[in-house]
Amino acid sequence: TQRDVFFDRSKACQLLTWILTNKDGLEKIDLPPPTILKPCRLWSGKQLFNVILRLNSSCKDIINLRVTGKAYSGKDEDLCCNDGFIIIRNSNLILGCIDKSVLGANGKANVFYLLLRDCSEASAALAMARLARLTSYYLMNRGFSIGLIDVTPGENLLKAKRLLVTDGYSKCNTYIQQAKEDKLQLQPGCSKEQTLESLILKELSEVRESAGKLCLQELQRSSNSPLIMAISGSKGSNINISQMVACVGQQAISGSRVPNGFEDRSLPHFEKDSKIPAAKGFVENSFYSGLTPTEFFFHTMGGRE
Repeated sequence: TQRDVFFDRSKACQLLTWILTNKDGLEKIDLPPPTILKPCRLWSGKQLFNVILRLNSSCKDIINLRVTGKAYSGKDEDLCCNDGFIIIRNSNLILGCIDKSVLGANGKANVFYLLLRDCSEASAALAMARLARLTSYYLMNRGFSIGLIDVTPGENLLKAKRLLVTDGYSKCNTYIQQAKEDKLQLQPGCSKEQTLESLILKELSEVRESAGKLCLQELQRSSNSPLIMAISGSKGSNINISQMVACVGQQAISGSRVPNGFEDRSLPHFEKDSKIPAAKGFVENSFYSGLTPTEFFFHTMGGRE
């Protein structure tokens, strides 16, 4: 249902015949008018989705839905740049790109719940079966895979990440120096050690979040496979993508930075009583660039929490 997906008549009809099975096998399908007439007639993916909900004009399964999807930008409902605002009128998908939450992941503002509530259990079950068959055959012919090109960062992203990490490290070093000189302003109800850890953890979290936002801005939403999976809700999240491309970030154990496991230090590779980000579990590299031995060890510690 992406806005740039179109099919000619032969491919559209082939896809629609694949959704017919069992009881649907004898049903009549109304092929909607093409979205594009010239230079050739083309049908959009949204129109094929409409047929899943309502095979023909005699079908009484009519639903209406107005909801935001996972990709909604937060403004300009009708002109959302991410096509994340969904409008369904009379079982016709007018606007938006369908994702897991819109289909029926949870809550009551979704397609399958409305079919179940307003139509019947059989209508909802048939729609699920049609959708499963259509998506299966579509992906079997289109193909869907992940390669290194999907997680390769560009030069602009690498430069921006270096600036973010350098700035974050500088602020953390300032906090550490202030703590050594007893100039650090304590937070209410916290000791000097707790205040320092809180400030550093907040700063490093902002570094990863900022790097993740830059990463998502650079990736192509319509062609990047990991991003498509995250937006659709099938697998993964934006954090997983940013960790693969930009920065793995701070590894947390019991909600705080990596504690000292040896004598006054987290690993033997660092000086005693070291508070720098690298010594307390911050992973600057991404999975694409590769982790250093200490970063890998911290990552395994965080993964086994």
